[in-house]
Amino acid sequence: MAYDATDFTVDPTQLTTPRERLVYLRDFLLRLPAERFNMDFMGCPLDADRGECGSPACIGGWARAIFRYRSLNINDAGRELLGLGDSVHPLFWPTERKMADGTLAYNASPADAAAVLTHLLNTGEVDWSVARAAP
Repeated sequence: MAYDATDFTVDPTQLTTPRERLVYLRDFLLRLPAERFNMDFMGCPLDADRGECGSPACIGGWARAIFRYRSLNINDAGRELLGLGDSVHPLFWPTERKMADGTLAYNASPADAAAVLTHLLNTGEVDWSVARAAP
């Protein structure tokens, strides 16, 4: 089953501010099946045959795909599309960062990533420890 930006009523390429795009990306991830997300795998080029990897995979890969960013450099996508600046590295490459339950962020689910994006929207900071925190 295809599951991409065409499943939403708003054309994501028409969003003009980094905040609008972050909100859209967060909401997209909340609706994304877990098997279409993987923070331990960067994903496929936009024009690749999806049969082998099946997904843009990580937060950066989905941002690149949803907003149709043509560069293969997801760090540039994070800076230019999402306004992340230096925050791009801990969000897209969460090396050794842990979620609240002690699990490495590379094992994050789409909901975990959405929690991190919500925290980023509210505070301006990337903090993987907010994912999987008790309500």
